[in-house]
Amino acid sequence: MRPSRTGGESKISPRRARTKRPEQILLTAKSVFARSNYRSSTTAEIAAEAGVSEPLIYRYYPSKKHLFLAVLEDVTQRIFRRWDTIRRSETSSLACLRRIGQDYLDLVDRNSEDLKVFFKAVSEDSDPEIRQFLAESYRKYARYLEDVARQGQEQGEIRRDVPARVIAWQMMSLGAAFNLFAVLTLSEWTRADREAQLLAFIERITAAGAPASSSARSTDERATGSVASPDGGGEGQPATRPDRGG
Repeated sequence: MRPSRTGGESKISPRRARTKRPEQILLTAKSVFARSNYRSSTTAEIAAEAGVSEPLIYRYYPSKKHLFLAVLEDVTQRIFRRWDTIRRSETSSLACLRRIGQDYLDLVDRNSEDLKVFFKAVSEDSDPEIRQFLAESYRKYARYLEDVARQGQEQGEIRRDVPARVIAWQMMSLGAAFNLFAVLTLSEWTRADREAQLLAFIERITAAGAPASSSARSTDERATGSVASPDGGGEGQPATRPDRGG
C-alpha cells in the first residue's frame, strides 16, 4: 500500500538520503573551512556539524585535502554558473562585466562562504596541490573575463588599445581588493565607494564613441543616480564617486 501524501511529515527514502550525503558533507565542510581555515579544521568537526560519522566522510572523500579541493571546485563552479546566468541575459559585453562586478560585490556584502573559503585557501600556498588548484582556478576566472572583454572589443564597446587579458586581470585585482576590504572590515569603504570604483573601471575601458546601449550605466540609472542590483530587484546603490585620491 502506498503511504498517504497528506498529513504528517514527509520522509526521505534511505536511498535519497544516501545520495544527498556527499552534498551535505560538502556544504558543511565549506562552512567549517570558511569559519576557520583548512589547517585547523578537522574532519571530526565537520562530521559532527554534518550529523554523520567521521568514517562516512572518508567513504566519499579519501582525505581532508580531497574534501577541501572538492569544496574549492564546487565554489568555482558556483561562480561560473552565476556568471553564465548574467552573460546569457546581456547582449552588451560592457554591461556584462559591470553586472559580474556588482554580483561579486553582493557576494562580498553577504559575507559569502564561497568567497571566504577561497580567500583563506591562498594561505595554503605551501601545499603544491592546493596552490596548483588555486592558480588554475584564477586563470579560468581570468580567461572567462578575457573572453567577455574581447567580445566587447569586437562589438566596439571596449577599448582595443588595452589587451583583453590585461582588462581581465585588472578586474580580478579589483575583486581581490573588495574581498580584502571585507575580510579586514574596512568599513570606511562603503558599498557606494566600491560601486564607484567599479563604475570608474568600466568607464576607463569603455571605447570612445561606444553606442549608448553599451554604456556602463543605463539611462534610468543616470537619471536616478543609482545602480541596479544584479538580480534586477530592489533599489540600487548610489553611484556617486567618493572624494578619494588614487
